[in-house]
Amino acid sequence: MRVMAAAAMLRPGCTSPRPAFRCSSLPFCEGMNKKAPLQKEETMKTAIEKILKSHNQLDAFNRGDGFHIRIVNEPYMPLSIERHGSTVTVTHYFEANGDLVPDPDMEFTVMPDGAWLPVAIQHSTGHYFRSFDLDDQGSQLVKPKMLRDLQSFARQWGRNLIAQGFARIIKAAAS
Repeated sequence: MRVMAAAAMLRPGCTSPRPAFRCSSLPFCEGMNKKAPLQKEETMKTAIEKILKSHNQLDAFNRGDGFHIRIVNEPYMPLSIERHGSTVTVTHYFEANGDLVPDPDMEFTVMPDGAWLPVAIQHSTGHYFRSFDLDDQGSQLVKPKMLRDLQSFARQWGRNLIAQGFARIIKAAAS
């Protein structure tokens, strides 16, 4: 019976025994089954630029000199976007025992060609992952699998931010 129950939970073409459900059946997934305006090849950079443009903050962000904005979009966690030189962070925060906890906090480096390279991610569990490390001589070592994982996560998160309406919300505080 367990095998049949597990098989019944599989989605077509999926080998993972996660429960199959439509996201709209959960209150925090409202609107998630609608096709997001971002295409698969578009990036977190594209999503953040759309969000910042809708809040009239894209020019300030592109100056790269200490930019910060916090966007409130109920019922989702507030979104913080920061830029300090060539470092960009995109973060959702929640409060626990009076502390702000990132869930997640993703760091990007703006490359000379303007592309965003995902460098690190921190989850609310405290887990921290980097796509680059330094060896004993100070040279950068790329972790190809982690880099691909972070790129994939960033693409999906960017699509979710647009689908969740962060580009439509007007309640934002820039500093």
